[in-house]
Amino acid sequence: GYPGDLELKVIYELKDDTLHIRYLATTNKDTLINITNHSYFNLSAKQENVYNHLLQVKADQYACIDSDGLPTGKFQQTKDTAFDFLQPTTIGEQIFLDPAIKKMISSFN
Repeated sequence: GYPGDLELKVIYELKDDTLHIRYLATTNKDTLINITNHSYFNLSAKQENVYNHLLQVKADQYACIDSDGLPTGKFQQTKDTAFDFLQPTTIGEQIFLDPAIKKMISSFN
C-alpha cells in the first residue's frame, strides 16, 4: 500500500483519431507513484488479428528487460529493430523481423 490515502482519476478522451489518457493522482502523504497503461485494442472488431494494424510510435529507444521481463535500466535504439515504429508500419511486418525478440516476449509491450 501507500503511506497515505491515494485517489486516482483516469480520463480517456478521443480527439480526432487519437486516444488521450490523462492520470490525476492526489494523496495526503508523500508517496511514490508511477501509473502507466498497457491497453491494446483490436480496431477491426475482431475480424482480423492485430498483426495487420498500422502503428506509429514516436520513440527512438526502448527499455531493455531481463529474463523475468523486468526493466534493466538500459535502453537500446529502435532503428532497424522489431521495435522501430517511427514511421507507420504494420505490427506483423515488424514483430517478425527478429526471431529472438519474438521468442523473448509473449506480448508486444
